[in-house]
Amino acid sequence: RNHPHDTLEEQIEQRAVVDLSNDALDYAFANGVTLIAAEGNEHTDLGSPTFDVLSPDFPPGSERVREIDNSCLVIPTEGNHVMSVSALGSTGRKAYYSNYGLEQTVVSAPGGDRREFFGTPQWNTAGLRILSTYPAELAMEEKLITRHFKPRTSLAVVDCGEGKPSTSTCGVYVYLQGTSMASPHATGVAALIIGGIGSGTGAEFGADPADVETALRDTATDT
Repeated sequence: RNHPHDTLEEQIEQRAVVDLSNDALDYAFANGVTLIAAEGNEHTDLGSPTFDVLSPDFPPGSERVREIDNSCLVIPTEGNHVMSVSALGSTGRKAYYSNYGLEQTVVSAPGGDRREFFGTPQWNTAGLRILSTYPAELAMEEKLITRHFKPRTSLAVVDCGEGKPSTSTCGVYVYLQGTSMASPHATGVAALIIGGIGSGTGAEFGADPADVETALRDTATDT
């Protein structure tokens, strides 16, 4: 909010990110929304951070390396009422890139870790990642698939069904890693919890977010 090396304009911009995001999170929580976020991929202890490379956030390109302390928040994962999810590799260990923190992390979930099994044929293979949907145009731009929807790498999967290959007929998937792969796993479990303990009908069906968090924590394995 007031980093001594930031300009007044940068401080105002970052205060706005924190305050307006928390306003939105407070509103959602008060209206029964369960909030889950990826913890981030900087291999940082969010409870005791030492440097930041992600902000100031605006304008694009203004971010730089800064020494920080725990008053610097990663938004939305450290926002109000948010359950923060860190990533695990296939062996169950923390993924090498995943942020962590005793006061931040609610649960961990599979996020992939390409560095596991170093020195074996499994190392750096697709099987150590998580298969995710991916924009076709971006996959072409990054040379993961051809313009004719043919995979260029074992990390890409294309399914065009019976139709002629096009952006409207083909599904593009890529094996990825990150806390953004882990948080959807926790979100899916939270959805099942809501389905099990929720009440109401139609658009009013739901469950108290605090009860969902309690259940989510209780279903997790202590490690």
